[in-house]
Amino acid sequence: MPHSRKHQASPMSPLINTLVVLAIGLLGYVCRVAYTKLMTTHLSLSLYGDFTVAWSSLSLVASIITLGSTLTTQRFVSLYQSTNQQTKKQDFIHWSYQLLLRSSAILLVIYILFWITASVTHLSNFHSFDKYHLALFVMIFAPIISISMILNSLVLSYGYALLTTTLGNLINRLVQLCVFGICFYFFIPESIYHLSVMIFIALLVTTLVSAVITLWLPDNEIANALLYQRKRFVDTEWLAVSIASCINTIMYLLTATADLYILEIFSPQEHHVGIFSICCLCVGLPNVLMRSISTQLTTQIMNTDQLDVKGRRRLQRALDIYNLAKITLIVISMLCSWYYRAEIFHFFNVTSTTGYQLLPLMLFNVYLLDTRYSFFYLAANHEMKFLNKTQGISLSLMIILQLILVVPYDMYGIAIATCLSRIFTKAVLNYRCRQLSSMRFNLYA
Repeated sequence: MPHSRKHQASPMSPLINTLVVLAIGLLGYVCRVAYTKLMTTHLSLSLYGDFTVAWSSLSLVASIITLGSTLTTQRFVSLYQSTNQQTKKQDFIHWSYQLLLRSSAILLVIYILFWITASVTHLSNFHSFDKYHLALFVMIFAPIISISMILNSLVLSYGYALLTTTLGNLINRLVQLCVFGICFYFFIPESIYHLSVMIFIALLVTTLVSAVITLWLPDNEIANALLYQRKRFVDTEWLAVSIASCINTIMYLLTATADLYILEIFSPQEHHVGIFSICCLCVGLPNVLMRSISTQLTTQIMNTDQLDVKGRRRLQRALDIYNLAKITLIVISMLCSWYYRAEIFHFFNVTSTTGYQLLPLMLFNVYLLDTRYSFFYLAANHEMKFLNKTQGISLSLMIILQLILVVPYDMYGIAIATCLSRIFTKAVLNYRCRQLSSMRFNLYA
């Protein structure tokens, strides 16, 4: 059985690695911009807004049915990999996919019951199918994206951080661009059904590509874990950590996407959801790049206690370099978004000027959202209850403020409420890290 580390290339310096990650993130973002341009050219702003809400809902449901096993995979598989516990690693992979199968079966039952009820109300003329949101039609596709999420976590857990970044931010985006381009070539979506078909094809092809790449790795244990029949070991800590991780992941996703849902429900201008979604795309580049940078140190941060003094110093230097790169990215992005605001919105066929001042504020919110270093350190040090409590308070604060501000200030009220709640989260997590460790997970503290 091959061992994990000998197949990997020697590590690059933090600076070179950062430049490679930035290049990958940039190419992936170009793919995303390209297929968004296709959609805003052929779809109305309202329909495009429905698409973004549905896509966000898919990620949310996928995180629920995986029960947080993506983060748990990164924690336990990387531990078993580093300590050469191959049997436990196989058992965990088998357990995580069994968990996904059970959760998907429950989702299927709920989905069938919902549409049986919907059919009854439709036939009785009490409610029409066209009143339901696109998100409800594509909810059943969540297990597909869940498989892709777990596969990406496995790749990262094996120590292939750069490959994980390439797969998540470039290859998957390129696949989605090709799928959407082919779909638009054959038909122009004019209904929820057409968009549902597009989403299904994109998710299916993306997952197949992720599966092929993961199975190609020389040290993967997926085939043995899923096919080899024997009595399996199950650690009770797996489920406990998964549940805690699931709660935190859901709150994190709601923190990142609740603005879309509230705007969709309460905004008096339906097309504002489309404009807000375009702004989310525009701030997506620094977000993707910052997440790509943070991914490179995930394993080291979660295993900080196992590092010697020299290893801690090396990790601290890498953290400082990466944090400086992220701050520089945000400042440059804010300046460019203001100077080229008219050209940006015109590119996406938006004639309204209502979102011009929104971009710099949303870019600042992207920086505030970046708490991955603190999060992974606290998660690895048994602080999930603290993380869940903090995220719960932050999420409640954000939703309350958004509900108060959305009617009088519309999109800007949503962005301001998000900013205040993320300042709270970043400050609290950073303070807790400083209580537990002498390492700086941010440049300023």
